[in-house]
Amino acid sequence: MWLVGVRDGATIALLYAAAHPDGLAGAAIIAPQLFPEATHSAQLLRVRAAFETTDLRERLARYHDEDDDTADPASLVDWNIEDELHRLRCPLLAIRGFPGDEYSAATHIDALKRHAAGATPLETPARQDADSVSLNRTIVRFINRCTPLSQN
Repeated sequence: MWLVGVRDGATIALLYAAAHPDGLAGAAIIAPQLFPEATHSAQLLRVRAAFETTDLRERLARYHDEDDDTADPASLVDWNIEDELHRLRCPLLAIRGFPGDEYSAATHIDALKRHAAGATPLETPARQDADSVSLNRTIVRFINRCTPLSQN
């Protein structure tokens, strides 16, 4: 099975691949989030201030258990999956994302390259065209290169 994911879906695909290192044919991920960006951390801390000084906690309470710390958005400031990435073994195509996409920071792809040395092969195209046709072609070419014809 191949997984393809964008943003949160890319992060979930990475976590699945790390948890099941021999369970995937490969993954193509676009704009994965491995940790909060500094600007997002600042936003989360602003939300925490609102959480502590307004009725935000009560408004979110119906969606969370009383003891559920995930109701506090700032609990995500220290969230990080880099330690999971060393278990990756499957072929991995990691695409930064589209130009101008605020969630496609190069720092995530750089961190992925540092921590996912076991992903074979690991390809990270330098740039991505801003259209879905080019993106789909890039993914299909990668899958074709990594999958024997008998499995296509």
